[in-house]
Amino acid sequence: MRVVDELIRKDRLFQHLVIPAEFPVASPFDGMRDFPMVPHDEVALDYIAFRIDQNKAEVCEAFNGLSELNRALATDDDARMANAIEYLMLRSGHSLALARKMAFIIGYAPKETLSYRLCLELVETYGINQKNFGVMAMIDSIGSDFNYLDLKYRFRKFATIARGAGISPKISYLCFSPIAFQEDDVRALVSASYDVSLVDAAIALLAHRDLGLIPDSVPISPAIEASWAAFGASLGDQFDYFDAKSGYGDTQAFRAAPAFLEDKRFRRLRAAFQPLYDIPALRSRAAFAADSFAACFFEGVARLDDLVPATAGRGDPLPDAFDTDKAEVLARSCGIVWVCERDPDFSQLTAASMALLMGSSFEIDRLLSTDTLRKAAGSATDPFVKLLLHTLLRAHSSATRDSYNFKEQFQTYVRQFHNGDILAFMESARTLSPEIISYFVELLDETMLSQMAFLMASSNLIYETRASLLEWYGNATNDEAPKENARQLRLDRKIAAVRGAINETRLNIDAVRFRQWIDQNKLSSFSNFIRQKAPNLPSLEELTDKSKYQSMILSEHRVPTTRALLAIIECYEQFCKNADFGIASFLGRRIRHGTLRGTLLTGIPEVSSSALPHGILAQYQSWTKEFSGSVNSLAARLHFIDKTSHKNGLISAEIDTPQKWQTCVVCLNAIFEQSQKDHGALSIPMQIEQYCWLIFEQELVNVQASISDARNRWGMLKLRHNPNDTEVIAFEKSVNLTLADQFNTVISWFKKPPNVSAIADLSHVIEVVLREACDEYPTFSPDIQFSGEEDLKLSGSNYSFVYDGLTIAVRNAAKHGTCPGRLAVGANVQPQGESKVLRLSVTSDVRAGDSPDVALRRMRDAGDVGAQDADIVEGLSGMRKLKKMVVDRRILDFELESEEEPRGKVSVVMRFPFEGVVE
Repeated sequence: MRVVDELIRKDRLFQHLVIPAEFPVASPFDGMRDFPMVPHDEVALDYIAFRIDQNKAEVCEAFNGLSELNRALATDDDARMANAIEYLMLRSGHSLALARKMAFIIGYAPKETLSYRLCLELVETYGINQKNFGVMAMIDSIGSDFNYLDLKYRFRKFATIARGAGISPKISYLCFSPIAFQEDDVRALVSASYDVSLVDAAIALLAHRDLGLIPDSVPISPAIEASWAAFGASLGDQFDYFDAKSGYGDTQAFRAAPAFLEDKRFRRLRAAFQPLYDIPALRSRAAFAADSFAACFFEGVARLDDLVPATAGRGDPLPDAFDTDKAEVLARSCGIVWVCERDPDFSQLTAASMALLMGSSFEIDRLLSTDTLRKAAGSATDPFVKLLLHTLLRAHSSATRDSYNFKEQFQTYVRQFHNGDILAFMESARTLSPEIISYFVELLDETMLSQMAFLMASSNLIYETRASLLEWYGNATNDEAPKENARQLRLDRKIAAVRGAINETRLNIDAVRFRQWIDQNKLSSFSNFIRQKAPNLPSLEELTDKSKYQSMILSEHRVPTTRALLAIIECYEQFCKNADFGIASFLGRRIRHGTLRGTLLTGIPEVSSSALPHGILAQYQSWTKEFSGSVNSLAARLHFIDKTSHKNGLISAEIDTPQKWQTCVVCLNAIFEQSQKDHGALSIPMQIEQYCWLIFEQELVNVQASISDARNRWGMLKLRHNPNDTEVIAFEKSVNLTLADQFNTVISWFKKPPNVSAIADLSHVIEVVLREACDEYPTFSPDIQFSGEEDLKLSGSNYSFVYDGLTIAVRNAAKHGTCPGRLAVGANVQPQGESKVLRLSVTSDVRAGDSPDVALRRMRDAGDVGAQDADIVEGLSGMRKLKKMVVDRRILDFELESEEEPRGKVSVVMRFPFEGVVE
């Protein structure tokens, strides 16, 4: 081996070969090896050990430099960390080991520190912005911005350590599977590490040897052994980066473990949990073998009640074995997998113990297979335990029977134990374990509630129950977001009522499963986009110009914004065409499969030969036959356009108009802005869903127009008859009136559900506010004068803020102004720098005997008390509430104006941010 190696490296005969550097000075994180030096099969480890021995001085120096970086991390010494990184780069070059530690610093160090900035600059040189998925996987899997299971699932086809694969796929594999458990896999893993650097190969080889996965016969020199031992102890006993109080310290330690494989605590933790913390479809049955690392860790754990926490002691992020009192979330979750995938027996659990177990674990619905969850639900004897298992199963499975079983179990339980009161059930569940209520809040959306006939007596109750549930959840968790969503839902219903658009038979999607799909498949596409300092959005011209758009596609790997934009396009396609949770599933079930034909043909009465003259009857029967054929033709076109099977479809699932592209850009901007507020990606799936509806609503307008056109072309009965034949005329009119109603019913199906109404006309918002004010103050029935741009369309949270501001101003006029009164409302959009603002004014007459200046003084004095608590204490001054809106940035500013002539008037002028508007 020595002779062959020396010959290849030094003999002139092989000088044409480009052998990759073992201590690379340039970035090794892309491309492929020009000449793989690792031999095949059983001699691979011996060869790498030989190369380690040949370069033992350099390997020891690298270990010493990494040890210094570990000590700097353990003491949280920022300057020392930066110096250690620069020293390593200078003396030992690039390595995956150093890159992993830099990824850890990026994930856990404050952004203002020197070490954070240095690591970010170095990682950017590795091509994270040039579609280097390997580097992206490394950063995202060690950090905590994105869900680990989602990331691993997304990389499942890309990541590989097969011979001939590029460096980026190999790095991706090493990030998610830093430990291999089979002999062949160990050799391939160490060889893949050698493709990056000799330092990485040495760490992989020694870590697996210490785990007992490589035989001791592989030769390692004493100098390397001594340096490795010092490297393994360099972190010390205290490592305070992981928050044990949160219960997720072991999850953070698991994700950080690839950066610290030299430390036996991280190494053993990763070896125990890596096979279990995985999606069932990707999990190997070898994980449950009697001699596995998981078996050693969970020794003594045979039943589920062995996992139930008895006391709430301080957690241990780096445990050696399972301790039910110190176990954190990941350990307990993996324990559930360990027990359930062998024997899913929940019969011994009570409601209290099940709640404790679920409250101290996470992602159980994703970690257990569908078959296991079904067996578990069948084994449960306690009604609450059975309900929770069916809840997990519904969150996990898309099968119709699992959805049916959840609805049946939930309705039965709530009716039996809580008299049909969902909020009472939620309060009871919260007392058992606050952590489990989020499952029900997510599942019990409007679509799910609409399918619970035993609990929902009317369609209005569906939306009010959802709003009340969100409001309750916001109060229970001290989170304003759910309460804001509840307010938005109620306002949407009011606006829908003004539109005359409330119809519960329209299209919809399975929102829960759509968001899950985004989580699993597309969330990582936004990783680099939300990390940018500015969103750098493309112009509408770039998107609608085909040549420029194709150039964007070709450079997509270099531009995070383009990658995020293409992810939104793919999400929209799934939103439309996915047969399980998309519009297509509802289109088939509710419209094409008999409903459309049945609805339209209901308007066609059957007529006997004695009811109409023979000539008229023949015409009617011929028209009926033609009408039936036309209905079938219309139903056949109610598909998404497809190049093969449905070329004549009416509905497009593509982003193919300037208006749709504009909505995509607005969506991108909203995602970026929200991610800066949230410091993460949690809200992205819900935002994408909202904007998919906005895009699809533009498509629905075309569908409605096509149906109206069909009505005009063949949807009217026109008989040739005597002008004086009153019976035939009456019959024809009756049929046409019925058909008009039926066609209007069909058109109403193609409207956006009111619960996702993310856009509203300003005129509708104003009408809602006026109706409410008149209901509250019966003598207030003002004469309305409007000036400005009444046809403005407001999207996102814009119109809820406008609603709040208008409500304050109009109620003030109703309470303190003249009755029935006169009201002047003005609206116009004004430029402000690169953005726009909406200026709204509400002017009302003061009461007889009052003075505008005196009224203004009263209003200002009332507002001078301050904004604190103005939004939660009823009866306080409207001026205080407006000040609170300014503090909360729901309104830019407001001012009060007065006018003495020709009659006393008071005006409230408000300025709103005018962003995310689709016109």
